Amino acid sequence: CLELPGKDFEKVKSIVYSMLAKKEEYGYNFTGMFLAGINYPVTADKAFFCSQFLAWLMGQVGISIADKKYSLVKPGDIRDRLKSYMIYEGILQNYPTYYRKHNNLEVKSILNVDYLKNKVYKTMADEHNNLVKKLMSVFLSHEKAV
Repeated sequence: CLELPGKDFEKVKSIVYSMLAKKEEYGYNFTGMFLAGINYPVTADKAFFCSQFLAWLMGQVGISIADKKYSLVKPGDIRDRLKSYMIYEGILQNYPTYYRKHNNLEVKSILNVDYLKNKVYKTMADEHNNLVKKLMSVFLSHEKAV
């Protein structure tokens, strides 16, 4: 999980949703992904590979992932640079327990812990899954067109 200030989160969300509204214009940068492995930058108009997209997106809110072109950013660069922003690393299903523990939240006996855990997890998972589905539909529709 990555925590962004409210205004940055809203800007990222706005960018993603505007891209989703024009999803047929975007694609996956397969060539760039492979050539990034040998440090050869390739950009494509409205096409990204995963780490390139995240680096570009974070750049839109002033968070620099790496001191290199977006088309050369690799997953390890993201992991290394965003450690200071990371609020949780692990299995998503375990996040509610982690959150309660690290925020000194005592669960009172009147609360159904399973209900609370499932509600928090379901909300997070639903939001995440919806966004991933939308992003994947962009890449899959482009892949079918090619």
